[in-house]
Amino acid sequence: MVSLKLPKLIIFGGLNEWGDFLAGLFGPMAFAWLIVGYHLQRTELKQNTEALKAQAEELRGTLDQHKKMVELETQTLYSTFLPVFVFKCNKRSESGRDESCDVIYSSLITFENIGHAALSADFVKFEATYKGHLIPDTVVNLKQARIETPIMGGECVKCTVLDGYGQPPISIQLVIRAPTVIGRTQETTIELVHGAEPGNYYCKSQCSHLLDLDSDLKPAL
Repeated sequence: MVSLKLPKLIIFGGLNEWGDFLAGLFGPMAFAWLIVGYHLQRTELKQNTEALKAQAEELRGTLDQHKKMVELETQTLYSTFLPVFVFKCNKRSESGRDESCDVIYSSLITFENIGHAALSADFVKFEATYKGHLIPDTVVNLKQARIETPIMGGECVKCTVLDGYGQPPISIQLVIRAPTVIGRTQETTIELVHGAEPGNYYCKSQCSHLLDLDSDLKPAL
């Protein structure tokens, strides 16, 4: 059609005919280019969105890593100023006789603070177990059960434990709660078990954590 009209257009055509001819020739091309440009722009916009999401994820990962580093540095700083109570030794001896004149033995257990000073210390929980049973009235006395003065590094706290059913407890678990110089209270849980010789204990496990500020006055469970 275009080939038939082109000679006539060249010879007899005016501006209107040339305008209609060029519009018919380039109109579809312009429309096709518009569609191609739209798809190209859409693809580029999608790529930019994905790149922004990747940057956001990278920033989030960097922030999380930075938070972990700050928490680690804070814990390291805290640990420098925290007391560390560890089992040192125990000494078993006669503490008297019962109504049947049977000998009652007791164990004096010593814990040493090998860390920073504690402002004070409390034995807030004490359980002794013999063959799976809790031993009632186990603690004869907790020497310095509440220590009002600071426990410096190298100083010790002690407690005395009765034998149960004529035998020393198989395991002992206690909790020492101590306010620290950083304004937080630390709670240390220590579990002792006796070895081959009766009444000769060693530390099986020990863990410490800082109490929340609103939990400092709550009793240990």
